Amino acid sequence: MQPGQTKTYNGSGDSAFTINVDKSKFLRLMYNGSEVPAVNYTVAGGSGSTVITLKENYVNGFAPGTYHFTAVYTDGTSDLTLTVESSDSGVVGGSNALLWAAIIIVIIVIIAVIAFLLYRRSKA
Repeated sequence: MQPGQTKTYNGSGDSAFTINVDKSKFLRLMYNGSEVPAVNYTVAGGSGSTVITLKENYVNGFAPGTYHFTAVYTDGTSDLTLTVESSDSGVVGGSNALLWAAIIIVIIVIIAVIAFLLYRRSKA
């Protein structure tokens, strides 16, 4: 078994792992006991190394957290760990419950101020 590798994914681009095993010995990539479909990654390299690149559209399907993959070779395995960070950058590109709560509160305050002013005007 090869020493494990850990990569961090921040929400854009592919995520590549380089393993010191000949590419010709690579058999498959596993996740949670199941083979990852080959359309979700590429394998490159040559004599002495394998580069497994998880495609962006595949990795974007993972929620923030840590995920463990296993590269299987004819003579062993290599553990690969992918940590997916939140790609939510505030208002753009993601839901932001705190922002929506603030907007609703501001709208309620505006309505309350208008109602108070109308009430005061009707009493004058």
